[in-house]
Amino acid sequence: MKKITQPLISFTLLAAMILLPSLAFGASITDQMKTPLTNVSLPAGDETQVLTMVGSAINIFLSILGIIFLILMIYGGFTWMKAMGKEEDVSKAKEVIRAAIIGLVIVMSAYAIAYFVTTRLENL
Repeated sequence: MKKITQPLISFTLLAAMILLPSLAFGASITDQMKTPLTNVSLPAGDETQVLTMVGSAINIFLSILGIIFLILMIYGGFTWMKAMGKEEDVSKAKEVIRAAIIGLVIVMSAYAIAYFVTTRLENL
């Protein structure tokens, strides 16, 4: 049983590491996600500059957090593959991957909140 599940888990993690960045950096998905935060500016006024700067800062911050997530997932997968069945190292890798996924959920929630707030400010 253990001989079958380890390669399956390794393959799944490898597939996730290959597919998740392509989904995250796909043109259509990122264009849809970036549009509300980068186009919050209105025709004129000081408030528009502030909204544009806030939208740009949020985009930059969330992009950096996405890169950190990707690095943590690669590190966790590499640690898991390097563990060679040692339970201590495998559990460490699982903890890193679990923490990275929880971090991603937090970042996506932060994006949802930022999107909600900026669209509400845009409609004022």
